[in-house]
Amino acid sequence: MRIYAKKCLLAALPILLIALAGCQSIGGVDLNKAWINQITVDSMAGKLDLSIEFSMDQDSELSMNGSERALVKAFNGIKIYIDDFKQEERHNVSMHGRFGIADGDIPFQATLSRTVVTLQIEGIKSPIIVPLDSDVPALPLQIGMLGSISPDTMMLQSEELTRSLLSLLLKHLPNPKGMVYERTQQSINGEDILLHKIHTDIKGTEVLLLFQQLLRGILKDDAGLKELITQIYEQTASSNGTNAHSGRSQLGFDDPLLKDRELGIEFMHAAVKQMLVFIIASSQDPEGNMLGINFNEILSGDSGIIADLYFDNSLNLRKTHMAFTLSPSLAGKEGSQITAIHVELNGEFWQHNQAVKADVIDTVGKNAIILDPLRASDEQLLQQIDHESILYHLLKDYLPLDRKTVIFYVGEDDLSPPEQQAIRIGGKIYVPALYYAERLGLKLEWGDKEHELILRDPETGSILVMEIGRDTAKLNEQSVKMNGVPYKYEDRDYIPLRFVSESFGAVIDWDPIWETATVTKG
Repeated sequence: MRIYAKKCLLAALPILLIALAGCQSIGGVDLNKAWINQITVDSMAGKLDLSIEFSMDQDSELSMNGSERALVKAFNGIKIYIDDFKQEERHNVSMHGRFGIADGDIPFQATLSRTVVTLQIEGIKSPIIVPLDSDVPALPLQIGMLGSISPDTMMLQSEELTRSLLSLLLKHLPNPKGMVYERTQQSINGEDILLHKIHTDIKGTEVLLLFQQLLRGILKDDAGLKELITQIYEQTASSNGTNAHSGRSQLGFDDPLLKDRELGIEFMHAAVKQMLVFIIASSQDPEGNMLGINFNEILSGDSGIIADLYFDNSLNLRKTHMAFTLSPSLAGKEGSQITAIHVELNGEFWQHNQAVKADVIDTVGKNAIILDPLRASDEQLLQQIDHESILYHLLKDYLPLDRKTVIFYVGEDDLSPPEQQAIRIGGKIYVPALYYAERLGLKLEWGDKEHELILRDPETGSILVMEIGRDTAKLNEQSVKMNGVPYKYEDRDYIPLRFVSESFGAVIDWDPIWETATVTKG
């Protein structure tokens, strides 16, 4: 329950950040309807810019070496400009923009569809094609106040379910105290328009209270919650194929007992209410600890959100300015380096639900790079980078190109890819051998002996030979005792994480809150 509640809280944050600007009517503007209009819009065009700045603890900054200070200087104040985006329909979006860094701008173009993301970045010779996982349902690609919103649960595949979920959330979220309404003239894409302006100033200390009020409202709305769960059940029960099976499993409908409609709905209704009660009870801690996170520390000081939102008479969002500051009170404590993060977002939007034509990136005959996000290696991209480009010098001068990282999920995580799901046995963690090798630049081979695994490091020449079911191995021809035994499970070879990582000089960083193991080599 604890891990799942954390994931639900994390998944809700984008919607909450939008909705924190207010959801109840003010000045005759129905904000509930306005947000649903924005998130379910079919087509639109516009532009966005995002900037991120952070402040460093003075002692930490002084203790940095030259390369670390150069890295901070290069990326602090980074800006992302989307000078032109076009949403032709929910699953067809294009954008032209640039990354603004200290060394200059790096232009890029991107297109997003149901099945593929295509990128063209200045400095990379060929277009990049990223196929979307066929096991993940195609979902709406909404461009709005926060840019691209791509929910990752099957329930949002239906517009009706999208509206129902958002209606339930927005219905119960109260307006923050610092909200002001006025009418104002603004220029949008060269056109002067009279708009409804909503100004919101939310202090960090208010966020947890608003969140509690939202959850209590949903908990009291028993009929609305049950109606939404019924819709979700009907949607998943009527779907076919791998996506339907995955959706039912993630939502708790995969147990044969729950295939009974009445039992399935009642079970999920009770489970969701139990989770809401658990989160609400957790949020009552006077120290501000909720689900292992201290929100009093994170949201204290100068933390807060200031937003100016501009709606037209049709309740379409036409312009936005948003400033988010995170200035935790843990700044200055031992181990703390970043004392504050400041994010600003500006946007203008037009042609809502009108004819918009998304641009296309031509990949025919361009030797496009097919990039599998789960299996791609850094070398695939590095070989395609123009050595005279700003991008190449950025990577070469500031980033450790020889460093490789892989993350494994150890806790209960039905949403992570199987390749990243680790298994804990007797206090030891085992991970899939092939994925581990691919992500850390190692070569995995199967030896002449049955069940023999050979890991090679092309950079150092180190060789580790293991056998399934045996606790001894050979590292560079030297016999060594392992602290675990490699084994095979569901057609995957699993290897002991700590022993193998230490054999190749990799470092493991354990996150007890999210129960993830991050392995870094290089």
